[in-house]
Amino acid sequence: NLHAILKEAGMSIANVVKLMSFLTRAEDFADFARIRARHLGVHRPASTLLVVSALAHPKFLVEVEAIAVR
Repeated sequence: NLHAILKEAGMSIANVVKLMSFLTRAEDFADFARIRARHLGVHRPASTLLVVSALAHPKFLVEVEAIAVR
């Protein structure tokens, strides 16, 4: 979803300056890190990752917020 939103705004992942990620299960960190690295490539924005007890819907396991600058 992030790639599509950035593209619609005329930007790319290179415009992302900050990511904030939320996981509901600490044991998912390794998989999350691998997937995140695949999507970010060599780009390394500032980032924060928190493990939380729940998100807005019980079935949600991950949420990612991004700040992009053009």
